[in-house]
Amino acid sequence: MNYKIIKLDNGKYWTRLSLTDRNGVRHQPSKTADTQREIKRWAQDMIRKNEDGLIGKKTGLDLEALTSEYLVEKQGILKEMTLYARRVSLGPFLRVFGSRKVSSLNKREITSWLDRHARERQLKANSRNSIARHINSLLSYSYEAGYHSDKELRIAMLRSPKERERVLWTIEHIKLFEELYWFEPRAKLYILLAHTGLRSNEARSLGWEHIDFKNGTIRVERQALMSAQAGIKRWTTLKSGNARVVPMSRHLRTFLERWRFEQMTWLNESGHENVQDLVFTSENGKYIYDKLTMPHFRLLAKSAGLPVITLHTLRHTYATLLIQQGLPLTGIQAILGHADLSTTVQTYLHVTDEMKDRARDLLDEMYEEKTV
Repeated sequence: MNYKIIKLDNGKYWTRLSLTDRNGVRHQPSKTADTQREIKRWAQDMIRKNEDGLIGKKTGLDLEALTSEYLVEKQGILKEMTLYARRVSLGPFLRVFGSRKVSSLNKREITSWLDRHARERQLKANSRNSIARHINSLLSYSYEAGYHSDKELRIAMLRSPKERERVLWTIEHIKLFEELYWFEPRAKLYILLAHTGLRSNEARSLGWEHIDFKNGTIRVERQALMSAQAGIKRWTTLKSGNARVVPMSRHLRTFLERWRFEQMTWLNESGHENVQDLVFTSENGKYIYDKLTMPHFRLLAKSAGLPVITLHTLRHTYATLLIQQGLPLTGIQAILGHADLSTTVQTYLHVTDEMKDRARDLLDEMYEEKTV
């Protein structure tokens, strides 16, 4: 049953009911006197709840039960490692507040608790903020689900006294990596990440049907459910919820055309086949196990004498190189798949600042030459 209640100018209420069965078929309710009385009583009760602000508001769950519901809801959406980190981070929080309802908490109280918790365990600002993000995710879910009405109920972030400098690869680093590992099948994934800025799960979820060799584009529209488990995969939507198209350079197109042939030969030699027609697979032809990618990439980078970075840093490298070539941030947002432009601006503001400094130096040199 769906309902809509509108308060009219004369102070009375207008109520609209829609009755549907489980198959979505709408039915006209009976017009017997008993049914009319039941609907009238129900409508009066809903009007009272509407005046008291209780409609849509869930009550009764303590934080312990709410957390269980939240983790079940996020199962298959978040990576297993993220869920594990979230459980660990929420543990101390639940030991203190687990028996309380979320509506009884306030921002100052939970922020003070985390600050005290961080001091007792001598946590750095980054570690303290990491715990805060996990707790805030739970609180955001609670607000969206209607368990509390305070949108500002969240733990405040602590500014780091000194921001850690991010190490990126250069074009020379990427070329050297390709040159050394061109014939290494498992390195093909890392080369594509450096040339597209895709998230690791997005790249490992690509099928050959998403590669448009004719137009030189890659359509990114899915990611794997339960990405930390190997085997046959089921798919879900992207983090932003929207598919996007990423351009391919001529170099990358040639690389993928060659890899498609090499992949078939590689799998045939081991007696396996690409069951889900994925662009990148493990040796058995199935989806690549999440936990195996990062250690292997670090090992290859270290062996090549390159800066040891993460796969996600390849994404930052890709975006930084495009910005330095003059691509606007709106274009970067579309390629990276950021739902909000502010995310792109906050992440790469330091790059645009460096470009401003470089532009200032170029202008100084130009005018100095004219003066001379």
